Amino acid sequence: MARTNKSALVRFSYRDFRLPRIFGNLKSRALKYLGYLFVAGLALWIAVIPAWGGLVPTEKSLLWELSGNGLAKPSYLFGTIHLQCKDRLAFSANRQKYFNSTEQLFLELNFDDPNLKQEISKYTQMPRGQNLKQLLGPKKYRRAQQYFAKNLNLPLDFFSTTKPFVLAALATPSGLKCPTSSWEEVLTAIAKQRKMPVRGLETVKEQFAVFETMSLKEEANMLMAIIDNPAVSRKSFQLLLSAYNNQDLVQLQKIMNSDPSSRKFNRVLLDQRNQKWVPIITKAARSKPTFFGFGAAHLPGQQGVIALLRKAGYTVKPLPN
Repeated sequence: MARTNKSALVRFSYRDFRLPRIFGNLKSRALKYLGYLFVAGLALWIAVIPAWGGLVPTEKSLLWELSGNGLAKPSYLFGTIHLQCKDRLAFSANRQKYFNSTEQLFLELNFDDPNLKQEISKYTQMPRGQNLKQLLGPKKYRRAQQYFAKNLNLPLDFFSTTKPFVLAALATPSGLKCPTSSWEEVLTAIAKQRKMPVRGLETVKEQFAVFETMSLKEEANMLMAIIDNPAVSRKSFQLLLSAYNNQDLVQLQKIMNSDPSSRKFNRVLLDQRNQKWVPIITKAARSKPTFFGFGAAHLPGQQGVIALLRKAGYTVKPLPN
């Protein structure tokens, strides 16, 4: 069996770039999900602080109230997951109450943007003249072909110029035995029903810039790590999903930081994005009460959104949900 790249397995076990097993309009359907990053990597090891009055959160909650520091009304931070059984994506009465008290929805990307799929497609293709078969070599490409045909019922040749990080996400086995969806789809649908504006914390270009820190060879290694060790990848995802369902942000962070080699990637994936998001979050919250939904791993840690907002003088407290 090929050597396991554990760092690659951890990084890609949470990506929701799941592709329907229907060949018709494949690329269009796949692109719908390409922006849905699950919980991403995580920041540095969390410092344990016993009360929410400290900077780093330790409570079990996915829903947090943002108030104080001149805000006329509270806004709310909600940690999402981008691949989940549909029956676990129902809004509780408390979540609905807080959502209904806001006037706009901010997600990582504006999933209500009709041009979103077209924008995403710009960042998922390899440079002209390069293809997957050349990148992997004949033996690895055959293994990848067999994996996609057997596990996804998809012809790999159809994605011959698609970047390996996209294929790695498609290849990641979730182990879920249920119809799946994401909080982004649910929140966008609720906002549209209420005629609430939907906005994004970042552009597609900014989100996909995360992967510019990796070479195509590194992406290819991640893809093959998943293909050659699907059981390890499946277990990693299940551990993350369990922590999320238990609303345990501390455990989620520990799992994601189990491999120290991921930390450089995490600084780009989480820390730097969190720092860019906080001014956008505070500006939006000052303009009107806002519901913010983004990957749950952005919430905890010393460089997490909650700690950064507290450092800026805001009150952020967990809510029953």
